[in-house]
This record gives sequence, C-alpha cells and structure tokens, in this order.
Amino acid sequence: MAHKYRSLGESGRHLRLGGYVGFDSLPNQLVNIRKSQGFGFNLLVVGESGIGKHTLVDSLFKTNFEHDQLDQPAKAVTLTSNTYELNETGVDLRLSVTHSRGFGDQVNNADGIKPIVDFVDARFDEFLQQEFKPSRDLKSWIDTRIHACLYLLTPTGHSIKSIDLLALKELSTRVNIILVIAKSDTVSRSELDEYKQRILNELDDNNIKLYSFPTDDSDDVAKLNEKLNAEVPFAVVGSRTEANLGGQRVRVRQYPWGIVEVENEAHSDFPKLREMLIRTNMDDLIGKTHHGHYEHFRQQNFSKLGLGGNADSTVSEAYNKKLAEHEAEKQRIEEAMRQTFVARVKDKDTELQRAGLELNQRFEKQMRQVKEQLKEFEEQDKRISTELEAIRAAMADLNKDKKKDKKTK
Repeated sequence: MAHKYRSLGESGRHLRLGGYVGFDSLPNQLVNIRKSQGFGFNLLVVGESGIGKHTLVDSLFKTNFEHDQLDQPAKAVTLTSNTYELNETGVDLRLSVTHSRGFGDQVNNADGIKPIVDFVDARFDEFLQQEFKPSRDLKSWIDTRIHACLYLLTPTGHSIKSIDLLALKELSTRVNIILVIAKSDTVSRSELDEYKQRILNELDDNNIKLYSFPTDDSDDVAKLNEKLNAEVPFAVVGSRTEANLGGQRVRVRQYPWGIVEVENEAHSDFPKLREMLIRTNMDDLIGKTHHGHYEHFRQQNFSKLGLGGNADSTVSEAYNKKLAEHEAEKQRIEEAMRQTFVARVKDKDTELQRAGLELNQRFEKQMRQVKEQLKEFEEQDKRISTELEAIRAAMADLNKDKKKDKKTK
C-alpha cells in the first residue's frame, strides 16, 4: 500500500494526497535506467608474483580471462589493466581488472608501492579533470576510478611482511581494501585462525582501516555483512581446474591426498568473498569510492587551489584567489628580474668605466714614454750636431795649417 503522507520543509508539514500519483515507481524507473545503461566495476589486484592473482579473478567470475603470460621476473613494479564486457541474465557489466606485476619481488622494495599509489591517484585525477571541464559529458564518460582492491597475502602463518604493512597503510586511505590470504590450502585451519588474528592485531596497531561491509540497516543483508565482517581476512583458494563432483562441474585443486573444492565453505572462504564482493556489496563499494575516497581526494585538490575546508567557498573564488596569487608572484618575479637586470647593467657600466680609465692611463703612460723618447732623440740630435760642427771646425783648421806649410816650402 502506498504512503499517503509526505513531509515538506523544516516544519515537517504533512500533506495528504488526494489519490494515487505514481512516484512510488521511481525505484523501478531507476532500476530500468541503470540496467539499460549497464554497470561498471574496476578491480585492482595486488600481491606478490606467483600468489595466484589471475587465478583468483578467474574463479570469482567463473571464467578464464585472457592474461598476458609473463615468464621473466619483473625488474620494477608495473600495472596491467584489461577490460571485459560480461553479461549475466540480461545485466551488462563492464569489468576492468588491473594486476600488479613485480610487487615485492625486488631486493629493495622501499619504492614498490609508489607506482600503485600513483596509479590510483591518476584514476581519481582523470575523473576530477572531467568534472572541471566547462562542457562535460559524464553520461558517456567511463568511470575508471578503482572501486575495490583485492590485496593478497602469502600464507606464511607468521605475521604481515613490512612491505605489505606499508602498502596497506598507503592504499587504505585511497581505495576499498579487501584483504585475502591466498593459497590458504597450504596451511592448516588452526594455523589460519592464528594467522588471521595476528593480521588483525597488526592492522590495529598500525591504525590501518580496511573496507567494512555495511551494517547500518536492519535487513538480512546487514546481518549477513555483520557476520562475515568477522571472517576478514578471507582465506581463499582459486583454481582453473574443473572436476565432476556429484554430477556438477566445479573448480578444484587436486592433490595426492584428496581434492580441495574452491566453492566449498568447509575448504575455503572463497564463497564468502564472492558473496560479499560481487553479490551483495558491489554497489556499496562503488558508492564509498565516490562519496568517500574520491571526495577526500577532491577536497585535497581543492585545498591546493586555496578552498581549504570553507564550505562557503566556490571554485570561482578559488580561481580568482589563485589568479591573484599568480599575478602577485608574476609581478614579484618580474621585479626581481628587473632589479637583477639593473644590477647587471650597473656592474657592466662600472666595469666599462674601469676599463676605460685603465685604457686612458695606459695611453697617457705611453704618451709620456713617447715624449721622453722624443726628448732623448732631440738631445742626441743636438749632441750629434754639436759634434759635427766641432769636426767641421777641426777640419777647417787642419786645411789652413796644410796651406801654410805649402807656402813656407
């Protein structure tokens, strides 16, 4: 039976409807619209090489995705993304799966998490830049933000590796993390229980918050979520091998001592992981990505623009403020450049003046030297002229004496 009352305004004023209007069909309209548009889900899978990342995703979606076969160990951490179009009973799902490669494989893993963090932030930034465009087309825009991260731990049975703690601390503020213990069939159930508890204790000691399945409502889903939140981290088994058990084809891992069924809750937490990730909370993961992690990323970027935490600020105000800061900085730089130019001109002018003064001093010195040399030349010329006169006089006297001698004879 449809509700015949609605609340309007802060006063809580109630209006009685005179008859059936029809807006109670809005949920159905929304379902039809979303179904026609299709759904998108972006999954990030992180873990060491050989831990079974690809096999786990294949098992989750009951198919064998095409994966790049990489035999050589990676020299650095890289990420590979593939997109698949899936359909189940008329519902289309655009699934994007990103796998890490080379994570935790290097001798020095200090910077191993940076490419993954940068990848997640880059996906957020793509969406933010789309929002900033004056002319947006968000209907056709494909959301590439990471909605969930399956983080696979090795079943050591001891404690979380330091590289995993560092990665979880960085990623937990950016993406919904679902922690998984891979290849859990390699340790006993008692060891798994102890390992889970140690993991939870270490996460609590390091203040690392994983994604928690919603328990706000009082429906059966909330009760199921509350029950299965206690199962985290999920100890799972994945496989591409199928066997015929009880007339059904099921995925199994075969050993000499027996068979481990992937989807048997007595053997693995895999059914619980699929239930929580895909069948029950996929939409919540998408919502928390948008309203939680992306909103945090968006606020951080707005803070860089000068908006900060002021709810009354607008992008226009932030732009004008940033523009004014830019103009002030531009003027400061221009003034600094002008002062530098003036100082250099003064220095050059002083240098030229000093060089001119030195040149004049050298010229005057050379002129004095030339004058002194001329004076010496003149004095030498006088001495030579005097000596020549003396020689001429002596020659004249000598000639007179010779003439007298001839007359006497």
